[in-house]
Amino acid sequence: MKILIVDDFPDSAESLAKLLACHDHEIRFALTPIEAGRICESFRADAVVIEVLLRGVDGYRLADVLRKMLPEGVRSSFCGRFSGKWSDVSSD
Repeated sequence: MKILIVDDFPDSAESLAKLLACHDHEIRFALTPIEAGRICESFRADAVVIEVLLRGVDGYRLADVLRKMLPEGVRSSFCGRFSGKWSDVSSD
């Protein structure tokens, strides 16, 4: 499976890319929404993993843009960072 990872935190993007590559997936990762768009011009991902809290653009909005660039049926997954403090997690 071809997977694009979009995360503005390099350590997270690289770690997830290495993990998925170990399972025989073809991986690309982008650190910015613009870079993700450029990668999508030549890399036809089957799935995209997007950080929700990207700097400068909402991850959901980026997903809408990428869906228009990628083949129909591409899957999107969203992730967010956890600060490690349970007090930061809302119970609402």
